[in-house]
Amino acid sequence: MAKKEARKHAQKSEHAKHSAPKTPKSTGADRALVQNFIALQKVMTNIAVKFDNLADKIQKLLDVFEISAKSLAEKDFDFEKENKDIIEKLNEVLEQNKTIARGLTLLHEPTSQAPAPAVEMPYLEPPRAPQRKQLFSFGTKIKPQLLPNQMQRTRDISSGYQPSITQGGVPSPQKPKPRPPFEQEEPDEFSEQYLPEEQGIY
Repeated sequence: MAKKEARKHAQKSEHAKHSAPKTPKSTGADRALVQNFIALQKVMTNIAVKFDNLADKIQKLLDVFEISAKSLAEKDFDFEKENKDIIEKLNEVLEQNKTIARGLTLLHEPTSQAPAPAVEMPYLEPPRAPQRKQLFSFGTKIKPQLLPNQMQRTRDISSGYQPSITQGGVPSPQKPKPRPPFEQEEPDEFSEQYLPEEQGIY
């Protein structure tokens, strides 16, 4: 019995050590955690409320679709008839476009075949440079101007008339005089002046 009491007393002492008062730091952290949990619970409740509202709106939308489907089923709309009307109108528009295109081509053909009117451009005369008397041009022969005596001689020659010496005709060419031999030639002044003396050369 004494042993059991000693064990109980030891266990109580250990439990008292573990359950010692907490420090102020641990109490502050616990309070922050509690506040965070409370805030999370508030957020979760708000989300749950919003989801409930969304579910109600979806249900209302489904009801609207059901009502519209019932109204369409009761009225029995013929979509085929409306499609036929639209197709007929489109065909009419195509035919009108064809007629308009033909008319435009008929209007364009005569204008394209007809020759374009010639546009007369005004003639502008180039500015004239001051005229200068051309003395002669390349490729033209200049005729020599003859004196009156020479003109008369050319006329006589063309007619076949040969004037005599007394009438002032052209004298006959004289024969050149024979030159004397080399030893008999008289020295000129030019040769005497410029030829060097024989003594100086030798």
